[in-house]
Amino acid sequence: MKKKLVIALSLLVVVAIAVGGTLAYFSMSTDEVENVFTVGKNVKVTLVDIFNPNSPVYPGADIAKEVGIENTAEAGGSSLYAAITAEFKYQAPATYPDGKLKYSNIITADDYAALDAAAQAGYKKITEDSEYIGYYIKADAVTTKYYFVDDSVTPPTETEVTAADTYNKVKATYDAGEPQFDAEFTPANYQAVVDGTSDALFDIIKLQHGTAGAFVDGLADGWTYVGNTAADADGFYKAVFVYSEALAPTDYSAVFTNVHVDENADPVFPFVITVKGYAVQTAGFSSAEEALGAAFSSLVPPLTATP
Repeated sequence: MKKKLVIALSLLVVVAIAVGGTLAYFSMSTDEVENVFTVGKNVKVTLVDIFNPNSPVYPGADIAKEVGIENTAEAGGSSLYAAITAEFKYQAPATYPDGKLKYSNIITADDYAALDAAAQAGYKKITEDSEYIGYYIKADAVTTKYYFVDDSVTPPTETEVTAADTYNKVKATYDAGEPQFDAEFTPANYQAVVDGTSDALFDIIKLQHGTAGAFVDGLADGWTYVGNTAADADGFYKAVFVYSEALAPTDYSAVFTNVHVDENADPVFPFVITVKGYAVQTAGFSSAEEALGAAFSSLVPPLTATP
């Protein structure tokens, strides 16, 4: 009888569960564990730029400027593919149609005539002691001094006086102002600069590598010029140099070590070279261009562009 009762109660429990649809579970949760997967762990590089800003610049000069990249990761760090960009800016002097250099304080007679009366009042015509006779200069850039020259004595004496005094000689000193430059550099120029096929950068400079007295035109072994970045707002490009070999930890490679100024460059006007380094792990990539193109969008399309 008791056995039958137990079975009956068991069936009732099953039916209750089936009808009510409610099951109770023992449950718990674990603490959260975050697994961080780091790409390029221990990627450490140093851009080396050895240059003495006081280096003399003249036609025929060899200017020691070593630019390279070093994998500064410790043992066990990543091998790297590297690239360096170089921006070349050359300031060519702006000139008037007659070949005279342009300066900030000087304008031509035609430019003067185009000004309104109020603006014209701020200029003076250059009439003496200048190769710019007939041009106009800002009035506040002219210093006028008055002198009395006494010819009755030997040698004649010259005494500076005020304009209200008696004078018989006037001297004007003209401050031409800052020289005006046309900063120009086109993508076509880069190839000759980096491979030494000609004296580029407006026939001014070439990049070289090697040691003093034995420089070789062009880039060092392993480095290739692969193209230019897109032009910036001022119209300047950056040349992209890629090192095709893997840089192991502590390895270093220089892309060039010298800037040669052409012997016939006369005069030598200011130029600027600005460099920047890039690096990405070699693991997962089959080539330097693939790795650098994937990691740095700013270097694309240069890595596939025709120089």
